[in-house]
Amino acid sequence: MNSDINWQWLQLFLVVAKQGSFSKTANVLNLSQPTVSRQIQQLEKQVGKLLFHRTPSGLTLTNDAQHLFEKALIMQDAHDAVLRSLNGQDETLMGSIRISVNEVMGFYALPPIIAAFSKLYPSIEVELVVTNQSSSLNKREADIALRMYQPVQPDLIAQKITDLALCAYASQDYIDVNGTPNDIADLVRHHKLIGFDKDLQMINGFKDVGVHVTQSDFNFRCDHLLLQVQLLKQGCGVGVTHKTLGEKYGLVALFDGMEIGQLPLWVVCHQEVKFNKKIRVFKDFLTQSLKRDPYSFNFNHDIEAI
Repeated sequence: MNSDINWQWLQLFLVVAKQGSFSKTANVLNLSQPTVSRQIQQLEKQVGKLLFHRTPSGLTLTNDAQHLFEKALIMQDAHDAVLRSLNGQDETLMGSIRISVNEVMGFYALPPIIAAFSKLYPSIEVELVVTNQSSSLNKREADIALRMYQPVQPDLIAQKITDLALCAYASQDYIDVNGTPNDIADLVRHHKLIGFDKDLQMINGFKDVGVHVTQSDFNFRCDHLLLQVQLLKQGCGVGVTHKTLGEKYGLVALFDGMEIGQLPLWVVCHQEVKFNKKIRVFKDFLTQSLKRDPYSFNFNHDIEAI
């Protein structure tokens, strides 16, 4: 392998990896498709490895290419930082930030926080990846992630924000018609339950408190957390959600508001965030905003405390 790798080919490789095809890359960079293909072939020859699998749906990275992609991204970030420094823009808070968050936090907690942040830093763009799966920070699928578990990867920086209490809730309309369960056993035997379809976390949660349930015990099953909250609000049955979220929407906490579990809330980013001021600023703003009450952020009231 030639130790002197052509930097322009590496930059082209990054674009192809993100676009997933030579033709899309050619359009983005205003090049011809044969030129893109030829330069990638030259890079493959230079590094001595196949970089892309050609599939009917497009190009995918080989295992060797994935490692190269991660390192090339670091080089690109460093290259961009040098250019900013030369142009006197090191301290300019502008550009885009990508955050990964689950459905409930993304829908109910983040909009007012992002709106407040945008008023303070109008030149920073915020991209949201709303998913109940974990985005890979190492693969640059996101710059920052909110997670309900502590990450263990050594190259990630994780800061615990708070613990989110979980309670059983029902709407007042449901209780007026069906009454209030006396205990969890009564809840399972005589009430309509809202739960997950394929996800086992609620079944395991009941197991942790000594109650055996199966999928068939849930009258309404859905793996989308937003829909579960809407079913609760509409009086379809009893479900479990974050305590402050249930209170915000006027749901009735069962069993005198007894907590039936907690979810830790972590803000996570790659350790290289220390080199990126806009991500540091957003991370600090996000952390302080969520500490007080993730679902009750108020710009006029809370902004002075941040």
